[in-house]
Amino acid sequence: GRPQGGYVAAQVLMAMTETVGDPAMHPRSITAHLVRSPGLGDYEITCSIERRGRTITNVSARCFQEGKLQTVAIAVFGTDRHGPEFDELPMPDIAPPTSDRSREAFAPEYAYPFIGRITAQPRLGGLPFANPEGPMHNAGWLGFTDPRPFDAPGLMVLCDAGMMPFWIRLDDVVTTATVDYTMHFRTDFPRSYLLEMGAIENRTRLVKDGHMDWDITMWGPDGEVLCLARQGVITLER
Repeated sequence: GRPQGGYVAAQVLMAMTETVGDPAMHPRSITAHLVRSPGLGDYEITCSIERRGRTITNVSARCFQEGKLQTVAIAVFGTDRHGPEFDELPMPDIAPPTSDRSREAFAPEYAYPFIGRITAQPRLGGLPFANPEGPMHNAGWLGFTDPRPFDAPGLMVLCDAGMMPFWIRLDDVVTTATVDYTMHFRTDFPRSYLLEMGAIENRTRLVKDGHMDWDITMWGPDGEVLCLARQGVITLER
């Protein structure tokens, strides 16, 4: 009954991109704090350029719904720069996605109808509710049900779309909500790949006092790192 936090954050990023208004300035990172759960209906996003430099632009945004602050965010946009290049983030060695784009991953009832627009195919790690000893780690393929090229807002939606690794240690569904969401984009967009599905790896290391971490890495099918994400997530009462 409420929009997904990544969907709202993606629209905030789109507003920031329009505010920057420079195609040479690509989104490099964004941190969004969801101070209230989003509701159905309209909301208003206001953006401000905090600093505009030759190669880096800093932007802030505030999202309001029914007059109340719902999300606050800050982002970095930047041009490509010269420098050394190293890559120690190899894509997991997993079987390819199926060509029919079917959804194979568990999806809790509260995630619909949003989750029906996402296809997810697990390939590595435990199944939800299957191993109380862990580890809280999984990997697989993720994309939209309707194929579309990868872009920065789309990745914000996908990386908040499920396959949560802490489900592996649970014995039943626990409803959660994102309170902060940071994304680092590591390529220029848009990117179009065969099947438009990316490899994703999810890891949680600590669940304590109703709070947990959720680290995400996503690659294109050619092994190119697309983004790194980290969420702070809270559990809600059953």
